[in-house]
Amino acid sequence: MTTAGDRPFDLWLLLPTEREVKAHELRSLVGSGCHLSRSLWPLRYLRANPQQSVGLFCLDHQLFPEAHRLGIRVARWLRQQGVTTICSQHGGTDAESLASLASSASETLLIWGHYAEQVLRDRYHWQPLQLKVVGNPLHDRLFTIPKPTQPDFDQPLILVATTLQREYDDRPNSQQCYRDYLRCLFSALESINGRVMIKRHPRDPQQPDLYAEVLTEFPALQQRTTLLWSQDQPDTYRLLQQADLVISRASTVLEEADMLGKATIAFDLFPNGPASRYLHLQAFPNFQWIAGSETTSLTTAIQTALATPQLQTDQDRDRCIAAFSDRLDGRSVERGVAVILEQLQRQPKL
Repeated sequence: MTTAGDRPFDLWLLLPTEREVKAHELRSLVGSGCHLSRSLWPLRYLRANPQQSVGLFCLDHQLFPEAHRLGIRVARWLRQQGVTTICSQHGGTDAESLASLASSASETLLIWGHYAEQVLRDRYHWQPLQLKVVGNPLHDRLFTIPKPTQPDFDQPLILVATTLQREYDDRPNSQQCYRDYLRCLFSALESINGRVMIKRHPRDPQQPDLYAEVLTEFPALQQRTTLLWSQDQPDTYRLLQQADLVISRASTVLEEADMLGKATIAFDLFPNGPASRYLHLQAFPNFQWIAGSETTSLTTAIQTALATPQLQTDQDRDRCIAAFSDRLDGRSVERGVAVILEQLQRQPKL
């Protein structure tokens, strides 16, 4: 990341709530010379210093009028002044994330792949010139991470990457739902010959630790399961490269595992639960969607995925990458920066 001295303009982050940005991200931004504000001070500063250029970062999804209120107000005002505003995609291609992205108050969207482009154009009526497909900057690492030449384990590796917060909050007794989810998942995994690695979500609660609590009910599985916290700094993409099977509920790891040709299962307790937002992944042969609290279907799906995996053809792989990340050439950041610089070159002074 560049420092303040490397830039010809000031960077400001409009921060409506603490929870929107993680503490370590704030420290990194401040350390790089980014200013933080909870008001419209950057715009007042810009008016008072017209010779100075300012870069503003904010959240402007109108689907969240309270949490994003400051960013929405700023984006709308800037558009009224003729200033081009850009919103960058965050998250995956599930229906909820794309609905949120479509509500942006900005004029232009930086998006990762062509599936999002199609949905934003056809369902939400964004114009083609407003949509800039650049690829996912996070996926630039996938271009450089070497594929494992030999298995790291003498048994199949099953990666579980899901979350135990937010996704069942609309259900009565959400904590019980998460416990039931884990019992069903662990019951299916207990009969499978393989090692299990569970990557907790960074915002999963540490108390109570439901993963560890429920896992004690399955002592045989517990012996061959590794639990990872975010402070362990697990490298998600290396774990995906090593895994033979990836299980989640509703996460971008489902898309990323598909792009890497991994056997992938979206498992949910409820047919209308969060995993239903990823039904479009059924277009790819290595993906399975399983819903319900009866473990037989999930056990069968896991056994099938490990014993007779659906091998992804080159055509399937290219189609999947184009859908979710445009291309894996290590140049997504470069394309995104090019779009931003193009817009900067034609900005009016306020």
